[in-house]
Amino acid sequence: MFDYRQITQWDTENIKGFFGEYKWLSNFWPCMVKFDDRMYKCSEAAYMAAKLEDPQDRVRFEEYDGKTAKREGRLVKIRPHWEKFKLGVMLSVLRSKFTFNETLNQNLLATGEKYLEETNWWNDQFWGVDYRHGGQNNLGKILMLVREELR
Repeated sequence: MFDYRQITQWDTENIKGFFGEYKWLSNFWPCMVKFDDRMYKCSEAAYMAAKLEDPQDRVRFEEYDGKTAKREGRLVKIRPHWEKFKLGVMLSVLRSKFTFNETLNQNLLATGEKYLEETNWWNDQFWGVDYRHGGQNNLGKILMLVREELR
């Protein structure tokens, strides 16, 4: 198992790596998330469900944890034009995560002005920053936007 402490940077200016004490920033963190009038057990499940065009097909994702949702989300037929609006979906999902859950809301606000980065070792260069290859950090950017909105 990879030791996440090798790639994290938690200091007065940065939270790089959503592990350990910052695991709650991860989309796999168990918490109720409301999206399109459905309740999910984590933001990963809500996001993966949104890939499906028919809302009735999303029902099964209501019971999934993050790991199961990610696995099943890779197997679904993705709705048309998903790439055009997936960032907006993630924004909506994370708004729900941090407004519906008061403790998470307060945790996010307590990060102050820190830079949030989803540092990883699994080569996610779109949502995060792979420690070897870099990346766009879209998850971190959206989290910082939600934090600003909550103020």
